[in-house]
Amino acid sequence: MSKPDIKAVEQYLLDLQDRVCAGLEAADGGARFIEDRWDREEGGGGRTRIMRNGAVFEKGGIGFSKVWGASLPPSATANRPEVAGKPFTAMGVSLVFHPRNPYVPTVHMNYRYFEAGDVWWFGGGTDLTPQTDSGARQYTATLMNIRRIEGMGGVTEQGDSIRIGALTTVTELRRDPLIAKHAAILAEAADHFAM
Repeated sequence: MSKPDIKAVEQYLLDLQDRVCAGLEAADGGARFIEDRWDREEGGGGRTRIMRNGAVFEKGGIGFSKVWGASLPPSATANRPEVAGKPFTAMGVSLVFHPRNPYVPTVHMNYRYFEAGDVWWFGGGTDLTPQTDSGARQYTATLMNIRRIEGMGGVTEQGDSIRIGALTTVTELRRDPLIAKHAAILAEAADHFAM
């Protein structure tokens, strides 16, 4: 698998933040995001956008960040000696939104890209936190519906990429020959978590 074009990843994440903001402003119908751009002295920066007192959302924020440095701290390289002393770049989009309606869950999302030398990966996820017990039952049932979608499990090779389905278990990752061949570090990480 070849390393992604870091400029294309950055542009995608910036566009993602823009699209989410536009969609949430339209859904709210009143509140607008206020943007704060910031810089990191050691390298990088980002833009944080906050929405308050809307018709739909009580409060929410979505941030884009891109940071880099000459090398990672020892705590980050203890289990990955191949990235020790290598320059790194990390970027991502994170959001949290609290709706006014107590039957609508709070949403949290975080998607990241990281690279140091030849090592790189994407990661992240989304979760919903219901505010009421009845909301928990309703949204948990909705969230679990991906089990009904064909092709959501397993590991497949697609060109020069590997596709890992959302329902693929850690044990399956640990045992999959494609993962062992092309992403040994993922198989190794899965080995620490699989039972």
